Amino acid sequence: MEQKLPYINFDNYVLRTPLLPVDHFLKLTSGKEVPDESIKKQFENPVVKEAVFLASPVLYREIEKWVSGNSKDPKEIQKIRLSFLKYLTRMASRSTPFGLFAGCGLGTFAEESAIRNTDYTQNKRHTRLDMNFVGALNQSFTTNPLIREQLRYYPNSSLYFIGDHIRYVECLYKNGNRIHHLIEIEGSDYIRDCLKQAQTGAFKATLVKALVSDEITETEATEFIDELIDNQILVSEMELSVSGTEFIGQTLNLLKNIKGAEAQVTLLAEVAAKIDALDHTLGNDPERYHDLIETLRRFEIPFDEKFIFQTDMFLNASRNVLALEVTVPLQKAITVLNRITPKNENPQLQQFMEKFRQRYEDKYGKGSVSAFAAYSWDAYLIGDQAVREAAKKAKPGTQEFRAAIRDALESGKEVVGVHGVYKMTPKDHTGVDERAAALVQVNNGGWKLINVK
Repeated sequence: MEQKLPYINFDNYVLRTPLLPVDHFLKLTSGKEVPDESIKKQFENPVVKEAVFLASPVLYREIEKWVSGNSKDPKEIQKIRLSFLKYLTRMASRSTPFGLFAGCGLGTFAEESAIRNTDYTQNKRHTRLDMNFVGALNQSFTTNPLIREQLRYYPNSSLYFIGDHIRYVECLYKNGNRIHHLIEIEGSDYIRDCLKQAQTGAFKATLVKALVSDEITETEATEFIDELIDNQILVSEMELSVSGTEFIGQTLNLLKNIKGAEAQVTLLAEVAAKIDALDHTLGNDPERYHDLIETLRRFEIPFDEKFIFQTDMFLNASRNVLALEVTVPLQKAITVLNRITPKNENPQLQQFMEKFRQRYEDKYGKGSVSAFAAYSWDAYLIGDQAVREAAKKAKPGTQEFRAAIRDALESGKEVVGVHGVYKMTPKDHTGVDERAAALVQVNNGGWKLINVK
């Protein structure tokens, strides 16, 4: 009996193709040499010009000088010529998405394969601003006193408690780059109260009012909340997100409801309109980008012109279906790859586990059930039940299946484990008596128990 493959494919697949057909490049390089005039002629294509500009504004300007006859140094000309030829090669042969050099499209499986691309000028595109610039712009808005007072604040999404301390990730901007730091602070009662107050979103004034008492003045409370915001323990509703509405749309919606932010709204709306105009077609004149760059400079935030625009291209294929049978050998290949792929080992983790085991056995004796093993087994039981329940409601591998697993995990009941009977809820993901919970803090290969209150 043939063993059933342990993998299943999604309903869709991603098709990736370069901007230009490979025949375009083969025709260009069909002779023993590629004449300069043939290469220069490629620069007359507005789509090629825009693709080069987005990839490297510096090279674009050098090619412009060469094509117009303003480059005289033979060595520089040869360097420009080869660089442009390499870009043309990539545009016609490499399918990895990169600006307008290549794009992707979503296809579906069918009985027979049929992939037909339309002319590349019919492809769609989407442009957004560089995330480093967007983050710095966001920071400039949220540090504005007028705007800060009218935003809602929430606990930092990376924040978690470990004993009496709080850890979270702080994001800083240095020389236009985002830098992340793991921060640990003492979790005082005041901080915990503020986090609880901000759980569903709260204005700064609300948080200040909740702190004011006979012992704390309004000025002291205001300074304390400002410190929590400055140190990103509390983050605003304007915080960057990797999903949902993009930054410009999200920020415009918020700023429009803030009194006194009319200037920021006007400038940001102008930027949004110019980006939207670029996305209406392929082959934009780079002067339109220069105009947009000058508009962005009015925010007075430094940025690198080379990286400020992030553009994705999407294929507008007239037919994009693939025969389902092509997935069978791929599934078999995945099985083989998994078998021959060596397991990754972490020497530090292995060292920690060995020390933990040795100290555990020294205290409780060999052969006893370790807490780690017991908790691991209990976690397996809870997860196994959740997967079984989710499989009854959705197809594995889909977004609905992942959502069903989450729902099942949060509603798991009567799971009998080593440490007792688990009853999960959306608010309580431990599901057991608090006395059964224990945390260890690892530092330089050593560990110590942390009391959980």
